[in-house]
Amino acid sequence: MTSIERSRSAGSSWMGRSESVSVRLGAPREYFHVEGLARLRTLTNPAFQLNVTLDDTLSLMRELELGMLDAIIAEQKVARRGWHYQPIQTETYIAIGQAALPVPRELSVEAAESWLLRQAWIAAAPDLPIIRRFWQDAFGGRPAIVPRLVVPDALSVIQAVSLGLGVSIVPAYLCREPLNAGLIRELWTPPEPSVNTLHLVCERSRLKTPEVEWLAQLLKPAAAYS
Repeated sequence: MTSIERSRSAGSSWMGRSESVSVRLGAPREYFHVEGLARLRTLTNPAFQLNVTLDDTLSLMRELELGMLDAIIAEQKVARRGWHYQPIQTETYIAIGQAALPVPRELSVEAAESWLLRQAWIAAAPDLPIIRRFWQDAFGGRPAIVPRLVVPDALSVIQAVSLGLGVSIVPAYLCREPLNAGLIRELWTPPEPSVNTLHLVCERSRLKTPEVEWLAQLLKPAAAYS
């Protein structure tokens, strides 16, 4: 019997009581609002109370290192001795613009880069981490881009794009609804997709604890969104 199964079998002792084990999870704000909350529909074990902190990955990593969180969802991997990274989702980066933005057809890689560089850009950070990752994967270099607008998060980026303020690169799963609603469009698809993996991160020594096993089950790996 695993530790999570032992916890479940003991779960009946928690029924009708106010006490529960507090599980501290850190997550990126955009992921939690769009994807994470949907995963919590299976939040049924009364033995656990989930407490969520929303912040950027590096800040969450600092809190994990200080013992302030039990586990985090990380958008990048940073070498830390004793940390375990468990993949939970693959995200695909896509180039988006307002639906009404005219885009030349059948652009070559070189023509696509040239056309994209002529657009007004929106970013979620001045150092353009997602845009740089997409650019390296698609074009093999760094983008010569100075964003017209920098906003706090990817959801704000998507909203600004839908209003026609510029173009950007975002994870596809974050913009499913505005894409389906025809508010924005994918501007160009590279020959090979630009992808990133989200991980559930914890101290290796805590990997088999009931709390972490419960989180791992809640956040089962999902297919990439493209």
